Amino acid sequence: MKRLFWIVMGKIARITASLSGHDLVTQNKLRSHDRALRTLMEKEKINIVFDIGANEGQFYKYLRDKIHYRGLICCVEPTNQPFSVLEAEIKKDKLALAIKGAIGDSNTDLVINTFQDSAINSALEPSETGLNRYGETIGKETVRCQTFDNLVNHLISTNFLEHNFKAFVKIDTQGFDHAVLSGMKDYLERVQLLQIEASCIPIYTDMPTYLDTLELLNSLGFNPVSFYPVSRNSNFALVEFDLLSLRNKAS
Repeated sequence: MKRLFWIVMGKIARITASLSGHDLVTQNKLRSHDRALRTLMEKEKINIVFDIGANEGQFYKYLRDKIHYRGLICCVEPTNQPFSVLEAEIKKDKLALAIKGAIGDSNTDLVINTFQDSAINSALEPSETGLNRYGETIGKETVRCQTFDNLVNHLISTNFLEHNFKAFVKIDTQGFDHAVLSGMKDYLERVQLLQIEASCIPIYTDMPTYLDTLELLNSLGFNPVSFYPVSRNSNFALVEFDLLSLRNKAS
């Protein structure tokens, strides 16, 4: 009897939400990152993913193999070694594009600090915590940086992308994420889903905190959907987490 009650109440809630212009996503569908992302990408009719800070293509493989997303993917990676792996990974995929360079708040040259682990490469200098966790930098690479708007204009002009796109943007640029967002002006409204890495314990100098990130996302019209731990320190305190956000339809 209780089970029937909750089934009926659930149906009533969905009908009420539908009448008020909202859709309810059941807790079961949001139980895992995979389910949450797949559900939201389908619901928002995402037709392109921008993987900014693609490294060796790990997120590209995740989208294709786990999420079963079959639309356009644009992967952007600035440094040489991971880009060569990324390019080889997607070369047979006609709906994917690998672009070498950085995304930021201006169209200019940018110096990237490189580490033994290329996933840690950053335009920022490592903090004491970062040095203790990942060691010294092993070099520097000067790369071309462009804004997100400039990148989109290029993709439209080369017919890879149409004007009326609906995007999911994943940003993992090791402390440079706010600069990436600053370069999203003309096409920000086309971004429906946003995943960004937020910092609890900075591993780079002048790195925005997770509170800064939450405040910025709110000002841009995005609401948090889910938080996913990326790394912890030896005391189990969060160092970084991925934050998945959805555009506020009222914004």
